[in-house]
Amino acid sequence: MRKALTLLLVVLLSFSLFSFGVSAADVYITPSATINGETVTMTATGLKDTYTDFDLSIVSASGHVYAMWFEDGGTFSFDKDVTLTKLYYDSTFKLTGMDSVLVKAGEVVDVAQGVYSETKGEIVSWSEFSVTLDDGNSWTIIYSGDAGNYAAFPPTIPLADFPGTVAEGTPAAPTEEPAPTEEPAPAEEPAPAEEPAPTEEPAPAAAEDAVVAVTISVAGNVVAPAVPVVVSDLNADGMLDVDETLKCAHDQLYEGGAEAGYASSFGDWGLSLDMLWGDTSYAFGYYVNNAMAWSLADAVQAGDSVYAFVYTDKEFYSDAYAYFDTTDAVAEDGTLTLTLYSASWDENWNPVFGPFAGATITMDGAATEYVTDENGQVTVSFDKAGSYLLSADGGDVILVPAICKMTAAKAATAEEEPAPEPQPEPEKEGQTYYTVQEGDTLRSISKMFYGTIFKWRLIYEANYDSMVGPDMIYVGQVLLIP
Repeated sequence: MRKALTLLLVVLLSFSLFSFGVSAADVYITPSATINGETVTMTATGLKDTYTDFDLSIVSASGHVYAMWFEDGGTFSFDKDVTLTKLYYDSTFKLTGMDSVLVKAGEVVDVAQGVYSETKGEIVSWSEFSVTLDDGNSWTIIYSGDAGNYAAFPPTIPLADFPGTVAEGTPAAPTEEPAPTEEPAPAEEPAPAEEPAPTEEPAPAAAEDAVVAVTISVAGNVVAPAVPVVVSDLNADGMLDVDETLKCAHDQLYEGGAEAGYASSFGDWGLSLDMLWGDTSYAFGYYVNNAMAWSLADAVQAGDSVYAFVYTDKEFYSDAYAYFDTTDAVAEDGTLTLTLYSASWDENWNPVFGPFAGATITMDGAATEYVTDENGQVTVSFDKAGSYLLSADGGDVILVPAICKMTAAKAATAEEEPAPEPQPEPEKEGQTYYTVQEGDTLRSISKMFYGTIFKWRLIYEANYDSMVGPDMIYVGQVLLIP
């Protein structure tokens, strides 16, 4: 969600306000956080004396949404340009998109009339427009006559309890410095030297590259299982986001790169995903750290995980996002216990996660005898040492494939298995082979032999028949280096 400047809120009311006795007086509210350290003054009329505090922890996110409610005829304006984000929902209150709108400095917005959208080129209805604060909380402006998804969350908390400072009066206008008294110029005073033109502020420095685990699945088929991707700040705006992560993932993993398999654009709902892994159905979803992302512009940091997928059910979008409690594990004794979670909806149509019972575990795409219990747990045993890719089949429930890349150090047997015989070196002359060492990845091996991490796919394709996935190698494995 695009970050916006905010907030010093100045409320000009024509009716009695607050339990602490402000009556027909101007008040001003200063939130406890701003955006990028800057403060923007918002002047408003017709604001309710109660607000809604929505805790995002119930949707696997963090922070709070403070929803301020305006009555019919309410207006507001800012003293600086502010970008707000509008959320769109379908008839089941499922989030279907979003749109960024610009409220220019001094522009008075009538909440009942809506606001002008640059991307749509028209006035859009006013419901759930919001900005995000530095501390991760957000401020949402609600029109009482068009509450949208917030109809299930009426305002019940006194505005006086808003986290910040609430006081009577209006913030004092800045006093102008008195003009200095002109002194008579001395005789034959030389003309003052021209002041140098102000220097332009430097553009923000590009964010450093970061490694992000990227998973991509297409209609239930995992095509990239938690692959480490080097993400670059492609637009040099000082941050990494979901869009840049997926572009870099396609450049490094998809044949033909992002130009052939990935596309995004600014449309009616802001920055939209147009193509994923060559699919142009527009039936897409994406999560960051197992929490539903609000936008392709959501921030991503080193060590994060991003999961993008194409729905299997392109008519009703019934696929339930699922994940294991770990995506990378080592089974030292040949057994591994996992817990499977999936998304559902509460009585107010908010997404919630809980254990998923009755799912059949798959191993390298094949169904096994292992099924999750009522707590979503399952213990899997392995007949031999090696690397495996685990997922889950939800039966009647379509699951977005949860994945766990795991390595069995040995078979789950009482007797110690003999060490595997070393693979014979090939007889062909002129070919190079490498035995995988502890801590190796295809990218580090690519760096070792080619001087760059980006030729790892050459090694993967040359050894395709002996590999489970692009990052599933094990100590002692012998790889052909083309």
